[in-house]
Amino acid sequence: MGARTRTIRRALLVLSIALFFRVFRLDSLPGFSQDEAYGAMNAARFAAGEPLHPLRLYAEGLSQDVVGGYQPGFYFALPSTFFRVFGWSLLVWRLASIVLSIGAVLLVYPLGSGVLGEKRAFLAALLLAGSRWHASDGRWGWHVLAADLLVVAGALLLLAGLKARSSLRTAGSGLLFSLATPLYGSAFPPLVFAGLLALAWRARRQAVAWLFGALIGLLPLGVMAVRQPTELLARATSGPARES
Repeated sequence: MGARTRTIRRALLVLSIALFFRVFRLDSLPGFSQDEAYGAMNAARFAAGEPLHPLRLYAEGLSQDVVGGYQPGFYFALPSTFFRVFGWSLLVWRLASIVLSIGAVLLVYPLGSGVLGEKRAFLAALLLAGSRWHASDGRWGWHVLAADLLVVAGALLLLAGLKARSSLRTAGSGLLFSLATPLYGSAFPPLVFAGLLALAWRARRQAVAWLFGALIGLLPLGVMAVRQPTELLARATSGPARES
């Protein structure tokens, strides 16, 4: 079996597993939660013509009162586009998350093979394709899948930058990690810490490039902090869940 044929077969296997866990009985599982409904209503408003401000934070669901569920407008650009193109339905709303979820898997393999190596990328993609958390979140409209895609791409660029000693790729990694922050900020600090440690140990020039890219990527978050500081900090300052 040639290398190209093997890669195609492995990619098809990874894609098949990812699709199965993300689309099986999608019309009924999971149930349509109130939080998901709020997010879908936001996307529907923008699809219907309401102006969408990419750097504005929009309230999303019950979590607004519990854990500060405000999401950046640029996230809703994707599902609202899906609504305009494919029509209005629960499946179309969830399709936006499925595309992001499967996109992250395919980034690892086959696209990440050159960075991770053929076997390591294949095994990593298999694990991600069948990951309970990643597959479950990919089945319903959830902004965190956009953060996942950016973090995976940023991690691969980081490794590629270290391998090739490319400051441009390393800066791109920092940029992508930072752009994920407004979507799912709690995943960012440990990744930044680990990334900077690795860079400082391997190549200080790459560390500076990564930090430069990260600072550029934080500009949208800075705009949100200036315009809507209360909403931005709602996740950190909100209290425990309240019974209705």
